[in-house]
Amino acid sequence: MRTLFRTVATLSLVLLAAACASLGGPGPESIAAAEKAWFEGTPEEFAARLSEARKYSPVDGRTLLLTALNYHRRGNHDVARQYYEAIILRRPATLTTIGSDRERSVVAAAYDNLSRLNAGEPPLHGVAPTGRPVAVRAASPVTSGTMPVAASTSDGHGTEASAGPAAAALAAEPEGSVTPVRSEGVEDYGLHIASLRDPALAERTWNDLSRRVRGLAALDHRAEVVDLPAKGRFHRLIAGPTTREDADRICRAMQEMRLYCVTTRF
Repeated sequence: MRTLFRTVATLSLVLLAAACASLGGPGPESIAAAEKAWFEGTPEEFAARLSEARKYSPVDGRTLLLTALNYHRRGNHDVARQYYEAIILRRPATLTTIGSDRERSVVAAAYDNLSRLNAGEPPLHGVAPTGRPVAVRAASPVTSGTMPVAASTSDGHGTEASAGPAAAALAAEPEGSVTPVRSEGVEDYGLHIASLRDPALAERTWNDLSRRVRGLAALDHRAEVVDLPAKGRFHRLIAGPTTREDADRICRAMQEMRLYCVTTRF
């Protein structure tokens, strides 16, 4: 009975917290303040407001994104990647303006910044007066103080999926492990558009990218398994076949969107 009582009491508190969050309060206010501090580049204010957001709204999509950006900026890439993966797997319906001149889903922002992390680039900071996304300067690398991904990571289809390294979405391969194609040819070229730890994410990633990038939907795709020393197994998402000219054109468009793409053989 005591166990049942504790369970009911815990559920009641969770539901009460959710109801309060839906009506406003410290959670949404803290998230908005943290986003503002991120845009303005005020680290101390950002850290304080993010701490509040994680206390009151730990599983809000914007809180997860801001936490990922914070670890990414500080150089703690493994933890940042876990948070980006949690967003991609959980697919929250919240919106953000980080890295864009208009509102977009936090999932799209997570994809973009995870691509930047894989390329060794700093996270998108905000939007410059020209409307073009700008990157925040990386801080000194952090080697301690990691924190696990918070609470539920539902994949949106009623199942629970791990958001740790075993379920990496667009996991980083070692720099130079993929060699861009340099020679010309016919329609036997492809585009390497993602590297994934979890093969189950291949179709979801393809569906997302093929909707966002013009020209991808007309191509076929496959997941190519590679085993890399000291890094483990990756599933490279390759689109094609097409000509070298078209592959380069689509890759340029993806790179302008801050997405990873390298021309390769199909």
